[in-house]
Amino acid sequence: MLPIRASIIALANRARREHKDGRDTNVKLWQCMTCGYIYNEAEGEPEDDIAPGTAWEDVPEDWICPECGTPKSDFEMVEVG
Repeated sequence: MLPIRASIIALANRARREHKDGRDTNVKLWQCMTCGYIYNEAEGEPEDDIAPGTAWEDVPEDWICPECGTPKSDFEMVEVG
C-alpha cells in the first residue's frame, strides 16, 4: 500500500491527465480528516450522484464521506499543481 502522500500525488496525476478543458491546471483533492478518504474533483462521486468534474464548492453541504460518514466540513483541501 502506498503512503498517503504518494497516493494523493498518484490521484492528482491521474486527474491532471483526465482534465480536458484547460481552465484550471491545478488539481484539487479533498481529504477526510477522519479516515483519509480522498474526494477527487475530476472523478466526482457517481455513487452519490456527484458527477465527474464537480467542484468541491458544488458538492452539497449535507454530503458525508462515503467511507466513514464524516461531514463535508471535516475535509481539507490538498492541492497538487
